[in-house]
This record gives sequence, C-alpha cells and structure tokens, in this order.
Amino acid sequence: MSEGKISSTQLTLLLFLSRIFSILEYTPALGDSMTGMTLLLSTALSFLVQCVLVIPMLLLLYRYQNQNVLGCAYLVSPVLGKITAALFLLLFLAHLSGGYAIFSMFMTNIVYLKSSPILIVLLLAAVCTVCACFGLQGLARAGSIVFVLFILSTVFLCLVASDSAEILNIHMIQEDGISRIIRGTLESTSKNAELFVLLLLLPQIAKPQKKRACTYWFLTLVFLFTEVTQFIILSVLGDFGMKQMFPYYALTSVIDISIFQRLDSLHVTLWIFTALFRCTLYTICAAKCANMLFPKKISRFSPLFIFLLSSGAGIFLANHIPLLRRASPSNSLILTLLTAVFPLILFVILYRKEKRHAPCKSPAAPDSHS
Repeated sequence: MSEGKISSTQLTLLLFLSRIFSILEYTPALGDSMTGMTLLLSTALSFLVQCVLVIPMLLLLYRYQNQNVLGCAYLVSPVLGKITAALFLLLFLAHLSGGYAIFSMFMTNIVYLKSSPILIVLLLAAVCTVCACFGLQGLARAGSIVFVLFILSTVFLCLVASDSAEILNIHMIQEDGISRIIRGTLESTSKNAELFVLLLLLPQIAKPQKKRACTYWFLTLVFLFTEVTQFIILSVLGDFGMKQMFPYYALTSVIDISIFQRLDSLHVTLWIFTALFRCTLYTICAAKCANMLFPKKISRFSPLFIFLLSSGAGIFLANHIPLLRRASPSNSLILTLLTAVFPLILFVILYRKEKRHAPCKSPAAPDSHS
C-alpha cells in the first residue's frame, strides 16, 4: 500500500465520512426509554467528553511529531510496540467486520430483500481491499469530492423535511433523565471509533502544527451533523424515529416531493459511499498495524490477510447482529483506555525516559507510516 502525506482538511473529511456511516444507522441502545431531548443532550455531552479524551493523544503526538501511537509504544519498548500493534489490529478488524455486518443487514433487509448476506459482505470487503491498495492519498482525494456531494444532499433533505417538522414531537426529559443522559452519552461516545484512526493517521498530516485543528474540526463537524439530523428526524418522525434501526433512511422514505418520487434511493447511494470510505480507511489502518507485526516479506500480503479475517468475521456477525449491540458498554471503556489513558501513560514514560537519559539516544522506532 502506497503511503504519503495528506492535508489536515483531507484527513478531517475522511474521518467525517467514516463516522457518518455509524451515525446514519444510529439507534439508541435504550430504545424507546430515551426521549428526544435526552438524545440531543447526550450527543452534546458526548462531544464535550470526546474533546477532553483527545487531549493526552494530542500531547503525545505533538511531542513525537513523526510517530503514531504504535511508534511511540515501540520507543518505550519493542515488545510493547508489538503488543500495541496486535491490539490495534484486533480492534480495527473488529470494527471492520462489524461494518461489513451492518452494511449487509441494511442491504438484505431494506434494499435487496432476497440477496445473500455472504455475497454482500464478500463484495464490499473485496472492493475495500482493492481501494486500500491505492493508499491513503487516493482515498483522501476522492473523499473531498464525496463530502461536498454529501453535504449538498443533506442540506437539501433538511430543507425538504422542514415542512413536515413539528417541534412538539420532541419530548422533554423525564424524571429519571439524568441516568439516561449519562448512559446515552456513553453510548454515543463509544461509537466514535475514528479516534483510534486518529492515533494512527495524525502523523500523516503534511503540516504537523495542524493536528489539533484537524482533531477538533472533525469532532465539531460530527457534533453539528448529528445534532441537526437528530433534530430533523425527531421533529418529523417523533417516537417512531427513535425505534428505527436506520432512522435516517426512515426519514428519507417518508418524504415525497415533485422532483423525486422518493428520496430513499439518494440515501442508499450516499450510505454505500460512506460504508466504502469507512471500511477502506479501517483496512488501511489494519494494514499499518500488520506491517509492524510481521516481517516485510510477509507484510506485503497483509491486505489479503485482512480481507480473509474481516470478511469471515463479518459473515459471522451478519448472522449474529445482537452481538454488535451488546458491545457498546465495553466499547466506551476501550475507547477511554486507548485514546486517553494509554497515550497519557506513554507520554509520561517517554518524558521521564528523556529526562533520565538525556545524553543517550532512544531506540529508533520502525517506520510507523508504512
């Protein structure tokens, strides 16, 4: 896989498109027990929590400009570097296979009702693997174009849906709303696996001084998009929208205008693009982890290795969707540990190591951009 530097804007847009995939299928784990206002407040709190979580990551990657989290772990200890690479590889494979399963569920239950989940998973996995072989730069250039089309279509949808919006459909917070807000915040935060991607790809930015801007612009774009779309869905569909597996699709399927008979075909097209970008980006990240684990003679086959593992797991999960829903609480803990606690520990260890052995050189980490 060819690698190279990309701009901070390109990385921001790539992360945004990847995150959109899970936002468009977002359903609160609490189901109909969460009111509309509770959902909106949970999203806002989740944004603030994530802004705090990324601080240790930014401290670490600012101090060690040319290293990602794998390279920083290797500087502490080559063994720790290998363990970290293996852990992140498993994480990306898990999210990749989960993405394949959700995409398959959407296509087989809504778009192509008689299609085979196995065929859909294998097709998406094959396309994403081929796209990943062209590297991050090619994906970033395509992402800029798709982002513009996506924003235009979203603005168009919001304008059309506003005629059917009714603010009274958004119910207020109930008596035990505090506990539900906390649980909703954890649920929303746990879905932002793109923070793992940041740990690996922030050093790919051409201008290192823009790492912080890239991170917070990404979080802000996701927050604004999520709040706006949730508000539109809730004000148009009310409690019905809260119970849908794919609420955004439910919104597009009930809107009729004179130009298009239905808007759901537009949504399906955009969602396929976001699935392609997310899974390709995760394949690239998984390959970077595999390249640190295995010798160069073996690592060149990492795309094939990732294709086989992720597609196999995706086929299994496509037939066991409830397993994905049960993983949300553990996802929150893993996200906190790997995006905040682990980078902070690495930063403290490396800082003390530098102070203790100032005249000595640290062991060179392997190229974390390969």
